[in-house]
Amino acid sequence: AGRVARLAGVGLAAAYAVVVGRAQARAALDPTADAARSATRTGIGGFSLLQGAWLARRGRLAAAATVVGAGPAYRALSKRWSPT
Repeated sequence: AGRVARLAGVGLAAAYAVVVGRAQARAALDPTADAARSATRTGIGGFSLLQGAWLARRGRLAAAATVVGAGPAYRALSKRWSPT
């Protein structure tokens, strides 16, 4: 894979680490059921970033963009139906 693919993969992996890591840290500081549920929901939602990172790193940039683009749809639907 080329340089763009590597950079996209690293960027998406970093975004996943920040988004999910922040939620996990909040849950660790406030070990309640609501905090754990919120961290789990964020982790499930952030998984599209991790999948996108894997795809981008393999040079599949269009597929990565499609998977990452599903994130906003997930967030919208999770307001109606619980993902957990």
